[in-house]
Amino acid sequence: MEKAAVILTAGKSTRMKTAIPKALHPLMGKPLISHIIDNCRSAGFKRVILVIGHKGEMIREAFGDQVEYVVQENLKGTALALLSAKEALKDFHGVILCIYGDVSLVPPQIIEDMWEHHIRTNAQCTLLTADLPSTIYGKIIRDEEGKVKEIIEPRGLDLPPEIENIREINVGVYLFNAPLVFDYLEKIGCDNPQKEHYLTDVVGLLYKDGYNTQAIKLAHSWMARGINDRRDLVEVSRIMREKIIERFLEEGVTVEDPQSTYIEATVEIENDVIIRPFTFIKGKTKIARGCEIGPFAYIEDSEIEEGTKVTASFIREAKIGKNCRIGPFAQLRPGTVLGDEVGIGDFVEVKNSVLEKGVKAMHLAYIGDAFVGEGTNIGAGTITCNFDGVRKNKTYIGKNVFVGSDTIFIAPVEVGEGAYIAAGSVINQYVPPYALAIARGRQVNKEDWAKKKRFKKENEG
Repeated sequence: MEKAAVILTAGKSTRMKTAIPKALHPLMGKPLISHIIDNCRSAGFKRVILVIGHKGEMIREAFGDQVEYVVQENLKGTALALLSAKEALKDFHGVILCIYGDVSLVPPQIIEDMWEHHIRTNAQCTLLTADLPSTIYGKIIRDEEGKVKEIIEPRGLDLPPEIENIREINVGVYLFNAPLVFDYLEKIGCDNPQKEHYLTDVVGLLYKDGYNTQAIKLAHSWMARGINDRRDLVEVSRIMREKIIERFLEEGVTVEDPQSTYIEATVEIENDVIIRPFTFIKGKTKIARGCEIGPFAYIEDSEIEEGTKVTASFIREAKIGKNCRIGPFAQLRPGTVLGDEVGIGDFVEVKNSVLEKGVKAMHLAYIGDAFVGEGTNIGAGTITCNFDGVRKNKTYIGKNVFVGSDTIFIAPVEVGEGAYIAAGSVINQYVPPYALAIARGRQVNKEDWAKKKRFKKENEG
């Protein structure tokens, strides 16, 4: 049977008080709507249609041709939102998954369960419900057989106690048979306090005409949490973060303090990794087994191979080899590539540079736009002067070079294999392999100079 998912994301999101559509607000490393798209596709709905309206061009720009789009011209209600997809689905004879654009916590397995229930019961409508008392969500009215007779939207209504006390609510996830649902969408009016065309009214109309309207209830009510304002966004982020960390714990990752740890949904971590407190891991980061990350580490869009330790350091868009030691207080900026067994220590910054196996830069250094060969030691206080005011220039340092403390490389410059650089040197010319380079002024001692100066100052005073 044909499948298609329609995600309703046309509203103005006034309660978010935002300049961008709610669908694009960041949630655990990607836009809110991306979570819903991914969940739909993971559940087998490969065709995904976004119903856009308010600032829809921003959503188009963000997702390009990854999905289809239809525009909701009249924004007065969710019924009109789904009806906007009628033309795009005019030749479609299957089941539509319709989901509100802020229901991001419903996992693919639940959508699959809905599908199986829908097919098994030969339903024309199946919806997802949850037990949530005292909410603004639609209240579910069932008949004696458990079918859904009606969904009552409570906003603006003075409900009797027997209705007000109903705990089972509508989550905003539906399966509808097409083209049947479009025939009924066109019958929906706006005779309610909000003067909106409610999608939930379709369920009652289908039931009255004898169609099979089913519902399955979530075992965990947190999955029903939608996002109406910034408080909801924070709460959903918290729930999602907890579930991500729970998954990693089940897969053999040690997270010492989940409450102080932030790991986004796009991160990949292998087993036997230890994540220490106050660590942030974001984007498309991949961490191989046996690593120790943190405390106080920030890692984004980076790859870290087996056995590496990162302590109190900032890493972005970097590739780090096996058994490296990073930090504390190191910064690896975009374009950094470290070979195996590299050591980057206190207050060392590396940018757009390749450091081969066994390189050590353990104290107070800046390495930018450079290549550093295998086994080279970078002394404390060393910097590459890579910017001449117009362009960035390269420093090339061969393997097994010893760079003395407080060395300055004025790029472009090259140092051959096995060379020694004397401490305090300013290197701006080629250093041959195995040479000793000394580039500093000769020390001159003037006897009693300080004593005479002090004596003169005291007499003048």
